[in-house]
Amino acid sequence: MDLGRLTRGEAIAAGSGLVLLVVMFLPWFSDNAPVEVPGIRTVDITQETHNAWQSLGLIDLLLLLVVLLALGVALAHAVGATPSDPVLPLALFVAAAGLVGVVLILYRLADPPAPTLDLGVGQTEVGRQIGLLLGLLAAAGISFGGYLTLVEGQPRE
Repeated sequence: MDLGRLTRGEAIAAGSGLVLLVVMFLPWFSDNAPVEVPGIRTVDITQETHNAWQSLGLIDLLLLLVVLLALGVALAHAVGATPSDPVLPLALFVAAAGLVGVVLILYRLADPPAPTLDLGVGQTEVGRQIGLLLGLLAAAGISFGGYLTLVEGQPRE
């Protein structure tokens, strides 16, 4: 395996894939329960946080497939198992998969999952955590890396 064979785009996509995999274990959402203390104020108490594996349902498995595709294409190129002139470049699939990951994360950013916590003291709200933003950036990095690999593969004039 020769990692020096990787193009800059493949390295960006693979690195972003590893980042996305790690970020999926960070908190993505939290359940916030507002508690009203008479005469004082309303206090938001964060009761529970959820990572991507706990809160995204099927989307977490799709994001895992995006990560595996980005890493698999880079690994295949590093060991020399990719054809020199494929009909459809694998980087196209990496860019498309990264874009699908971005869209799925944006969907959950706009429409967070239902709260899992019910304290009976008020309506529980779902808060967004740092993992959601980092996951969005990592998915965008996968897509950008795939696009950059496509651009690098074109002959220069």
